[in-house]
Amino acid sequence: MADIFISYASKDRDKAKALASALKHAGLSVWWDQRIDAGADFSEDIERELSTAKAVAVIWTDASIKSHWVKDEASFGQKNGTLVPLQFDASDPPLGFRQFQTVDFKQWDGRPDHPSCRKLIDVVQSKHLQAVRDLDKNKTKRFKSQRIKYCRSADETRIAYALMGDGVPVVKAGNIMTHIELDAHSFAWRHLFDALSEKNKLVRYDLRGMGLSDWDVESVTFDDYLTDLEAVVDAAGLDRFALLGFSQGCPISLAYAAKHPERVSCMALTAAYVRGWRIRLTPQEQKREQAFLDIIDTSWNDDTLIAQQMFTTSFAPKASREEADLFNRLMQRTTNSKNLVGNLNAMSKIDLTRELASIQVPTRLFHVVDDTLNSSIDEARLIASELQDAELIPIEGASHLILENDAAWPQYKDELCQFLETYNR
Repeated sequence: MADIFISYASKDRDKAKALASALKHAGLSVWWDQRIDAGADFSEDIERELSTAKAVAVIWTDASIKSHWVKDEASFGQKNGTLVPLQFDASDPPLGFRQFQTVDFKQWDGRPDHPSCRKLIDVVQSKHLQAVRDLDKNKTKRFKSQRIKYCRSADETRIAYALMGDGVPVVKAGNIMTHIELDAHSFAWRHLFDALSEKNKLVRYDLRGMGLSDWDVESVTFDDYLTDLEAVVDAAGLDRFALLGFSQGCPISLAYAAKHPERVSCMALTAAYVRGWRIRLTPQEQKREQAFLDIIDTSWNDDTLIAQQMFTTSFAPKASREEADLFNRLMQRTTNSKNLVGNLNAMSKIDLTRELASIQVPTRLFHVVDDTLNSSIDEARLIASELQDAELIPIEGASHLILENDAAWPQYKDELCQFLETYNR
């Protein structure tokens, strides 16, 4: 998906090439087909790029005003509200497009900082910001209300937790970069929480150092995360419940089930691992992970959002640019670099393989086949092979989070809800 789609007649290819180069130099992504015949078929690729571009920049010239191809693309942009007409010579745009104010490129000299090019860039950025605002407005509508409460962990650290829906309780174990208030209406989590709270009481909480829980904490260990979960379920008055784990929440869930088997009805684990990256990865792979921690440490709190985007690329590789921007900003609000690095270091050293054989809780392991953010599907296979009552359900895709618009979401939702309905009674 590009910021700008350039529409032009084949005779104006040099103009389109120069414009694409200038816009790329200014940091914008550009899509333009190096067409040979302006009468070629309207391909699916072109239609897709037209549909997703922030702006459709139409180069109007004496040649393009006669092109049915260019007029079709201009109409597409007009319908989507993304049309940006550019006047490259004295020719008037065709009938039907003269009411749109054009950006004058007749004197453009090819420089990215020329006033004509700067004006185009400003228009595109304005459209992008408006799209972000519109998406933010739509995505912040909550599906369900929630109640936020607080409890104290064993060392008096304050842990924030939320209650959503009614019915048999389901507890989502904590994982990194959550914010129980904001997650309830985030595109990354909202669809899942809505599905789970339809027939259940969903209990979620923020790990220490994350979200609404205490950030100024002295101790950040795996044992601390386990006692935080114990504190939440006790404060919520739960005797028996299903455990739901995502990524880091999976080893926490497994450790809790091993320690309190009488309280866990079943477990649904997504993107699970049982060994931290310092245990299971090769020395070369560990260097890569350490380099990522260094990036988090040096850039998490600034405006570059470099580290956040690295997460987003794996969490939601098919997210639109607006969704990625929202998710990047959300992640930055969930924690600071110190707490995040501390968390990732603490989780990197765990190894619960010896505890697996003792866990008798019915378990479903969901793992996106090509997700490698925390672990490959081989780690899920290891867990499934050691648990006494487990089943691995591979999910097609490559994203760490299964979003509502992912092809895998209907299957994942149905399998997850059916499992909970069967075993969580």
